[in-house]
Amino acid sequence: MEKTLFLKKVEEALDQQTLQMTEWASHAFWKAGFTTEHLRQLLLHPRKMTEDQEDGCEASYIIFGEKTKKAKVCISGGQVILVWLEYNKVPFIM
Repeated sequence: MEKTLFLKKVEEALDQQTLQMTEWASHAFWKAGFTTEHLRQLLLHPRKMTEDQEDGCEASYIIFGEKTKKAKVCISGGQVILVWLEYNKVPFIM
């Protein structure tokens, strides 16, 4: 699936509040202190996107945001699913 179409489907899911989260993603979301606005910023304004393979998904991308923010989003059967979310507030610098 093309990136622009993928992002449009993600935006629709965020607007309609139908974005699904795996248990892992939900735990990371609350642990990092994210709000829905943080998630919207990450998913709709990526610094970089790479296509990825996920079993059972029509399309899957790893989305890179500011600093150390990363998320994997999958579209399966018309549902948009946040598979995982990573955010390290204090990145290791050598």
